[in-house]
Amino acid sequence: MSRKKTFSTILITLICFLFISQSNILAQRVVQVPQGVGTLNEAIDSDTTATGERVDLNTVYELTLGGYYVLTGSLENSGYHLQIVAEEGDGVRPILRPGVTDGESSRAIRARGDLTLKGIYVTNLDEQNGLNKNLIRASEDDITITIDDCHLDFESQSVIRVDNPGMRIYITNSIISNVGTMASPDNGRGVDDRGNDIDVLVMENNTFYNLTSRILRDGGGLINECKINHNTLVNIAQRGVSIGEAIDVEFMNNLVIDAGFLGTTDSETEVFEIDPLGDDLISAGTVQKVMIKNNNFFVHSELIDAQPDSIMPLYTFDSLSTVIMEMNGTSGTNLVENVTFTTAPTVDPTVVTSSWDPSVDPKVEMDNGGGGPTFGGTQMPFDFAYNTDAASYVAGMYRQPLGDLNYFDLDLITEADVRVVQVPQGVGTLNEAIDGDTTATGERVDLNTVYELTLGGYYVLTGSLENSGYHLQIVAEEGDGVRPILRPGVTDGESSRAIRARGDLTLKGIYVTNLDEQNGLNKNLIRASEDDITITIDDCHLDFESQSVIRVDNPGMRIYITNSIISNVGTMASPDNGRGVDDRGNDIDVLVMENNTFYNLTSRILRDGGGLINFARINHNTLVNIAQRGCTFGEVIDGEFTNNILIDAGFLGTTDGSDLEVIEVSPLGQDLIDAGIMQKLKISNNNIFVHSTLTDVYPDSVIAVPFYDSLATLVMDAGTSINEELTFTTAPMVDPTVVTSSWDPAVDPKVEMDNGGGGPTFGGTQMPFDFAFNTDAQSYTLGVNGLPLGNLNNFDVITDVELFDNNLPSDYTLSNNYPNPFNPSTNIQYSIPKNELVSLVVYNLLGQKVITLVNSELGAGNYNIVWNGKNEFGNKVASGIYIYQLTAGQFIQSKKMILMK
Repeated sequence: MSRKKTFSTILITLICFLFISQSNILAQRVVQVPQGVGTLNEAIDSDTTATGERVDLNTVYELTLGGYYVLTGSLENSGYHLQIVAEEGDGVRPILRPGVTDGESSRAIRARGDLTLKGIYVTNLDEQNGLNKNLIRASEDDITITIDDCHLDFESQSVIRVDNPGMRIYITNSIISNVGTMASPDNGRGVDDRGNDIDVLVMENNTFYNLTSRILRDGGGLINECKINHNTLVNIAQRGVSIGEAIDVEFMNNLVIDAGFLGTTDSETEVFEIDPLGDDLISAGTVQKVMIKNNNFFVHSELIDAQPDSIMPLYTFDSLSTVIMEMNGTSGTNLVENVTFTTAPTVDPTVVTSSWDPSVDPKVEMDNGGGGPTFGGTQMPFDFAYNTDAASYVAGMYRQPLGDLNYFDLDLITEADVRVVQVPQGVGTLNEAIDGDTTATGERVDLNTVYELTLGGYYVLTGSLENSGYHLQIVAEEGDGVRPILRPGVTDGESSRAIRARGDLTLKGIYVTNLDEQNGLNKNLIRASEDDITITIDDCHLDFESQSVIRVDNPGMRIYITNSIISNVGTMASPDNGRGVDDRGNDIDVLVMENNTFYNLTSRILRDGGGLINFARINHNTLVNIAQRGCTFGEVIDGEFTNNILIDAGFLGTTDGSDLEVIEVSPLGQDLIDAGIMQKLKISNNNIFVHSTLTDVYPDSVIAVPFYDSLATLVMDAGTSINEELTFTTAPMVDPTVVTSSWDPAVDPKVEMDNGGGGPTFGGTQMPFDFAFNTDAQSYTLGVNGLPLGNLNNFDVITDVELFDNNLPSDYTLSNNYPNPFNPSTNIQYSIPKNELVSLVVYNLLGQKVITLVNSELGAGNYNIVWNGKNEFGNKVASGIYIYQLTAGQFIQSKKMILMK
């Protein structure tokens, strides 16, 4: 039975904002290779000239569906990208199989350059059923291996053997099976690093069955990033996965059945293994991040019962994994459940007894079920879909099935999957709704609950909203209207901050203030106090706070602030405390601030207290009246500050221009440099302006704050940065007495900035300003792709297809949409180098068309279009993952985006 594909081009990667996309290979030179003996070898070899040059570096070798290709030697590339794909359409995967010449054969592929395989069946079992070693042997530094929608079958040792460091390996939507023999079970491996460092390893939506050892074997190398997500593992004899030393690891949503079924004589052997970082990395300040959750591990009792008395079952997790899960609070997300597959290979208990009995020779092998490389035979005899009444069927993130999603026809996120609690306005009603969903034993009624507030509603909090280990989601009801208000109440003369996050937090469409009902100003509107949580703020207004809107107490945060307003933070009595996000010296994994407006902050939108940020993107924000500075990145590995407007940022001035700038970024420490980490910074397309009415009132000892520090000045694209006054529709202006008062110690209390009458009073105006500005300004078209600088929500300028760049492109491109995740709309940009019939279509994960955004002949150029989250009929679509596909002539490329309501 063939597998049911949700969508053949998907590489499913949840959150983050960092996506793996595959360029469509049909945009390049295509060589259609007829089936036969040596035809593929000849096609590849003949494209190398006598002088060693390639005819065309962008060549794709296309094989016929159902074709049978006998190799007359290893396929080998040296320094160029070898791409082998199946022709488009439905049908049996073309077979690649080693031939036998003079009694000898060789492995299928030796990669000495980038390698892409798509839609094909490759085996290392030659035509005389001799089993070769290392189906793909990767033998060059820093190459990329991409395996998608393939079946790699029958191999004696390792499907991918890594000979060199720096590899990037992506295995998606594929099957790896029948690897190793029971005569030497330790050799049956999926990927074997052989002690070499791996840069990136992604295994997502794959099925592994009948491996005698494990899907990943670490031989001492370091993995920078390892993502093993939504895989089905069945009959993995010795172990399951041995990751070894790795910096950033995810093992989530996997279904693991009969892994480690052989048992062990060694208490240090486990199904899932990971090593701590070495002292050299720890000394360099490298932090290990591991997330293990939402998996199912099950071993059938008949296999355990067959183990001799001297043998014991494997532990599921090693000691480090166990500690990490306890610290992260994810132990309870892993299941031990038997599932009923449609058809699957089972292990006869004699395989276990034979393996431990030295008198048995040859050993009893696992049954491949009749599948194999025989021409015209069944390549894949199994269907690993399982019973929908299993707990595993809804145990994944977003209530997805565990394991390889290709066996299921479903949308990943649907409205039906979310439990919605509609909370009436009032005093304590939201506290009661949230607290009431925690049982007496501390369990939650439903982990996928959304608390929906009434538009225009007034919610008085009787204490901080606090979650522990679960995702707290608070949203406004759909529709047009005033944002619901969350405001601290006062009990016995005291009130507390609005929110303490000890688990993931999502706020959408609401107004939250830390100014209590008696106008007492609390500290830290959101205090984030757990490792590795995600905070998502979208379409919100966070207003009135004495110190920091988001205070980070713990490392590993992922913070996404989009389409929102942050205002009136800090007081002029203590201006250094008026911060948007304050890391308090803790490392941040991801920080995204996009399409927001910040106004009346006394210090800065981001304050670094000594923590390291892995990735920061601050893009298309409007900053107005940021008294002390603007944005202080600190130490950041990958940082972007682009398309922003800063009006009157750093308006207070400074007595020390060398240590106080509007934009500050620190170089990486020597420890990180010694560890081989490179800093990437992009600072471009920004407007920074300070009114002379403010600088003119500085005392003689005060000078204007420099716009950029030395590092920012060194790396920025100076030609794109301007200093331009803008005329906003309505905006708060700073009275010069705010400046003079701040520097005059005799003035007490200090003069505060004017919030313009906005505030949390029930029935009052929450947001009195409109930060749209004059369209004749240079800033109106200075943004990347000709967009306005600042928060794009202030403009209605990108509602249709439009040319955004006069420079004609030289190639086809499809960019990642932004913002992403998004609601209600997102931008999609693409380029075509010549006149083409162009279509841009949005699909759901079933491959069903949602809407056609473009279907017309267009001239060469760079284009932008906005999708508003509606289908062909004008109806809003459900939250979830969608695929957008660009077709222009022979160029086809697909990417994914997340609509999050």
